[in-house]
Amino acid sequence: MRDDIKKELLPKLKADFAWKREKGNWLQQGKCPQCGKHEAYARADNPWVIKCGRADNCGWEQPVKERYPEIFEVWSKRHPATPENPTAAADAYLGQARYLDLRGLRDAYTQESFYDRDRKIGTATVRFALPGGGWWERLIDQPGRFDRKARFAPGKSYAGHVWRRPDVAMSQFAAATEIWFAEGIFNALALEQAEIRATSTMSCNNYPEEFLRDLLKACAESDRPGLRPRLVFAFDNGRAGERYATNFVKRAMEDGWDATAALPREQGEDGKALDWNDLLILGRLTKERLEEYRWNGKLMLAPSAIAKALLIHERHRLSSFHLVFRSRTYWASYNAETANEAVQEAIKDATKKLENLSKEELAALHAEVAQANLGVEEIANCAFRVLYRQRDEATDETLYFLNVDFPSDRPSVKGGFSATALTTATEFKKRLFAIGTGAIWTGSQYQLDRIMQRQTPRIADVLPLGFTGYCRDTKAYVFGQFAVKDGRVYRPNGEDYFEIGKLALKLGTSERLLDITYDPEGFDAAWLDDLWIAYGAKGVVFLAFVFGTLFAEQIRQEQKSFPFLEAWGLPGSGKTTLVEFQWKLLGRENYEGFDPAKATPAAIARNLGKVGNLPVVLIEGDRREETSHARKFDWEELKTAYNGRSVRSRGVKNGGMETFEPPFRGSIIIEQNEQMLPTQRRHDSGRGRWRRASV
Repeated sequence: MRDDIKKELLPKLKADFAWKREKGNWLQQGKCPQCGKHEAYARADNPWVIKCGRADNCGWEQPVKERYPEIFEVWSKRHPATPENPTAAADAYLGQARYLDLRGLRDAYTQESFYDRDRKIGTATVRFALPGGGWWERLIDQPGRFDRKARFAPGKSYAGHVWRRPDVAMSQFAAATEIWFAEGIFNALALEQAEIRATSTMSCNNYPEEFLRDLLKACAESDRPGLRPRLVFAFDNGRAGERYATNFVKRAMEDGWDATAALPREQGEDGKALDWNDLLILGRLTKERLEEYRWNGKLMLAPSAIAKALLIHERHRLSSFHLVFRSRTYWASYNAETANEAVQEAIKDATKKLENLSKEELAALHAEVAQANLGVEEIANCAFRVLYRQRDEATDETLYFLNVDFPSDRPSVKGGFSATALTTATEFKKRLFAIGTGAIWTGSQYQLDRIMQRQTPRIADVLPLGFTGYCRDTKAYVFGQFAVKDGRVYRPNGEDYFEIGKLALKLGTSERLLDITYDPEGFDAAWLDDLWIAYGAKGVVFLAFVFGTLFAEQIRQEQKSFPFLEAWGLPGSGKTTLVEFQWKLLGRENYEGFDPAKATPAAIARNLGKVGNLPVVLIEGDRREETSHARKFDWEELKTAYNGRSVRSRGVKNGGMETFEPPFRGSIIIEQNEQMLPTQRRHDSGRGRWRRASV
């Protein structure tokens, strides 16, 4: 790792992990973000990965490039190209972000650039030439700014071909015992670095027909023309990769090849499936792990549920277990007593005949007996997996979220299950059928308990936020599409929640108030001139108040209060346009506010409580006393909002005396045709005065 990256990285590691010991080239006894124990460690001279030393009880580990992407996404600025080294940024990206050995690869790629005319932003790229005159390139400078991270040459086809290292000849492929086919080029290079002969098909739906034709010719011209390498289709973990790998293995075997598959069934801290390059960085492409990935491939290729159950039984020697086959859930039971009796009887018969069973014959006997004594039954016509636990301590509510897959092409669904629904077979059956049409559980209580026992121990605890915006407890902004903390932008992981250090957050409501397109390079303030022309100083004051609202919680923490804003004027003076414009700046289209005179007390409380560091706009609050048909809104209800205190209290549904009193986290804007809050207006009760900022 370069010294400039280490210089920027080590202070962050020290701040986040509070290492208690630095011994030689090791950082030790750091605080693990998952278990909280001071067992985290990393290399001080080359801190690519941080791990927890409690391998059995925790096992947390994370590459630093995932934890601190801001350090690893400025390659062309950190490594500018020079006449002596025109691929400086590409070299650094491949070596430091992808952990690849560049020996023999210098002629395999070039450093190019890409410019997005619509966004007016550009980036350096790493480009690889492909068969057929095309190319594939990876964007390397903050690729999250663009709609995609990689590009193919337009109008060029690579169908039937593969990408392979330029320093590996076809004769070397013909002499190999195995050839692995990965999807991406970086994955193929990672496998090559693990001493596996590998190529890239560029996509999982590209069958390497042309390459296999050339390989067959090279085999015929080799010193051993009767031998062919075994083909291993090692596509990414996921529905598409598994489907095409299965089809390609079948097709290759029909063409006379010995073919199988390999699959990495592992996930990162963000819930995303790890590919071969990720596993290389984490140091998991070991001989033992590769055997496990081959076994995963065998499971994927199992032709039936009973065949898959036999593979699991042979490896783990379980007497009963659940398994998933083609998105259906099965229960397998092995009668060990009957099986042992059958094996002993067969051995006795062989002894009587003065025969000794060889190891191969004994293994075949065990396999035959196991198949005869292994029963498999379907217990659900779908597959389900517990994703995480959502726990709200304030309301004492807990939900477990499950992902449900179906055997047809229907998309997967996700839904919440209460603790009762997750632990009671009858309630589980009802809830499963409710979230997935036609999904039926037919298993027993014991089987459900066993499945939950295996699926729930290491799931994440996610904090649901009942509001959109800033959470002062976690010091993070959560907007739905992304979250922000300490100047860093986070995207939701594969399970739809945000992992921010050791925090796991999500919006606890399905309502998405803001629709924000995040573009860090696209800031444009040209509209300020129009705002000044239309509204003058009052428009700027309004804008300043809304901007201040984005920090209302922080201001209240220092000043103990945040003012109200009253915008009043004659009909047609532009109040609605100004309010709708400020909402558009925040990412909310076609919205002005709500009328408290037309809302119930519960609706008012919810409108006031569902935002944090965002404005709450009350409109048309100036109805006169004589309008008897209108509900009278008591402005006294807003009094506690000035100090950020609760505007409504309700009881918690439990056997205790607890109440739920959420604080007010936003700001108040009152928009109306007539002035409602004079500066020195005393309440009818005679207690206190309104304090405000008005336009």
